[in-house]
Amino acid sequence: MFFKDIAGQEKIKNQLIDNVNKNRISHGYLFAEHEGSGALGMAFAYARYINCNDRGQNDSCGQCNACLKFNKIAHPDLHVFFPAAPGKDNDKSNSKLYINKFREAILDSHYMSLSKWYEHIGIEKKQAIINAQDCNEIIRLASIKTYESKYKIFILWMAEKLQYNAAPKLLKIIEEPYDYTIFIFITTDLHQIPETILSRLQLIRFPPLSRTEIKNALIEKCGCRKEAASNISFQASGSLTEALELFQLNQPEEIFYLFRDWLRSCYILKPAEIFAHTDKIASFGREKQKAFLEFGLKIFNQCLLMNYNAIEPVKNFDEVSDFLLKFSKFVNHKNIIAINESFDDAISHIERNANGKILFADLSFKMHKFFKLSYS
Repeated sequence: MFFKDIAGQEKIKNQLIDNVNKNRISHGYLFAEHEGSGALGMAFAYARYINCNDRGQNDSCGQCNACLKFNKIAHPDLHVFFPAAPGKDNDKSNSKLYINKFREAILDSHYMSLSKWYEHIGIEKKQAIINAQDCNEIIRLASIKTYESKYKIFILWMAEKLQYNAAPKLLKIIEEPYDYTIFIFITTDLHQIPETILSRLQLIRFPPLSRTEIKNALIEKCGCRKEAASNISFQASGSLTEALELFQLNQPEEIFYLFRDWLRSCYILKPAEIFAHTDKIASFGREKQKAFLEFGLKIFNQCLLMNYNAIEPVKNFDEVSDFLLKFSKFVNHKNIIAINESFDDAISHIERNANGKILFADLSFKMHKFFKLSYS
């Protein structure tokens, strides 16, 4: 990863580049991000830039011996740790066992969610951690001299998963690190980081990406059509990770059009149309069904805010804007709580393998009642 591969976050890029060029590199950082804001890719880009043998003014050269090894995330002075749990074929769990899988996943996309990582290594139903064995390995590696580069760099992804009784092992090495040793912790849940660790690191906050940044990234990196990219950027809530997952679901406009037509059939209460739409929704896979419901929650939130003049209509997808303007009058304080609870319950039931046809049919008739509440 290079700085140029990270969508947005120009202020942070400039700050990190300036740190290197002015020899103000800190011994420890905490990258706190809204998931999908680019912290993991930024950590690798920063590590590469620090150890690049011929770095440019704004990015690594990409051609030196160090860069060639960073291309494969295989530099001997780069050490990566992440949540793991025992898989199907072993009774142990640590980062070293999964490092090749991690390389595969990150080289595929550095905008990786924790759930996708669990899915990649087959531990979806397990609780993964960065355990005491990993912490002991960090301490051991930190005491060894660098192999090739000036700096030894440790990246700890999802640092909130540090095992509670293992985290104290790292306090001394973070507070009094060996020379030319750098720690980069990454978290999506700052409140879960122990204060004793937080106080020893330089905090850098990654804000959510703008809709324009997400839209441009989808067009440039994925070849996504402009209209589809606009639609996805509206749904993605500032997360390029979520945007990429929506893009991979195929036909993101389909979710909007189906959602719009389904709501209309619920409002006028035409059972034949309702069942036609619910059959279509139920034919989706679980992730796409959840995406449909999560998109609905975003629509209802936008409608409520517009109904009370809290926001301006979204500008970047005309058909969504038109729908929001017409539909917002049916979402208010009389029904929004019931709507949100019903959609949240539906998502929960999908995760438990509920029958899609029954679930969405039930939700459809509930929505008709909720619409009547809006003007009662």
